[in-house]
Amino acid sequence: MAFDWHEFLVLAERLLESRSEAACRSAISRAYYSIYNQASERAQRNDCKFDPTLDGGMHKRCWGFYRKGPDPNCVQLGVDGDRLRESRVRADYKSGEYRRLQEEAAQIVKDVRLLAAKLAALDPRYPLP
Repeated sequence: MAFDWHEFLVLAERLLESRSEAACRSAISRAYYSIYNQASERAQRNDCKFDPTLDGGMHKRCWGFYRKGPDPNCVQLGVDGDRLRESRVRADYKSGEYRRLQEEAAQIVKDVRLLAAKLAALDPRYPLP
């Protein structure tokens, strides 16, 4: 049975309860990977080819498939997904103000929940290869 990537979002919500810096950083990462893996699996089912050596790696490539779609909802998923990717990179690699990090983590978890609903509602043909 395949892993349910939504479980990463559930974990992110639990991590936020601790309010430690490490938990906030981990919550951002887990929330991002929840939506990234859902979007990536969908793109691969639609025959989108992922070559990690092209276009800045697999994550940028994934969100690029959505951004180039003909449907405005698909395009917005790509834009939002790439924004979340940048937040995940900051959380994993950059020092920052803790209060801002707490606020950002809570917002990202909310954003991922909304993005997951939008992804589920997207026409199954999208993204296109």
